[in-house]
Amino acid sequence: MAARGFTLVELLVVLAMMGLLLGIASLAARPDPQGRLRRDADRLQALFTLAAEEAQTGARPLGWQPDRDGYVFLVGGGNGRAALPGDDDFRRRNWEAGAVRVRLESPIPSGAVSGNHPPGWIEFARDGLLSPFVLHLQLDEGDAPAAAGWSVRGDGRGHFVVEARN
Repeated sequence: MAARGFTLVELLVVLAMMGLLLGIASLAARPDPQGRLRRDADRLQALFTLAAEEAQTGARPLGWQPDRDGYVFLVGGGNGRAALPGDDDFRRRNWEAGAVRVRLESPIPSGAVSGNHPPGWIEFARDGLLSPFVLHLQLDEGDAPAAAGWSVRGDGRGHFVVEARN
């Protein structure tokens, strides 16, 4: 009469395979903050291109204003800035990566061209002129040392590229 059931070796092989699959699944499910920050940078590149075109075709200046939790595109100048009503592309958005530190480098100080603006303000003018800039994005990890991040570089002629920051 033949014995029924599994051998100890067969059970151990099955358990080892289940452990391996569980480990792979947990790595795949773990969030990747740098990947989400890259997607934020890629989205900004596309939105900046769209904003530069919209400012010219709509004959109205647009501005971009960041904060720790997200960003918004605004229309108008001076104290009359407002969100674009009914425009899904330029709506207020939260950073996909969570809290983000934003630093803007520009050869022309913010507000030098068309009045005073809050820190980090980028203005897309009606005439298509834009000060060249580099917008640095990194995860806001409190008092931790600055980590790698991503930059969006604008050349002043409506072209924007995303670059890795180390």
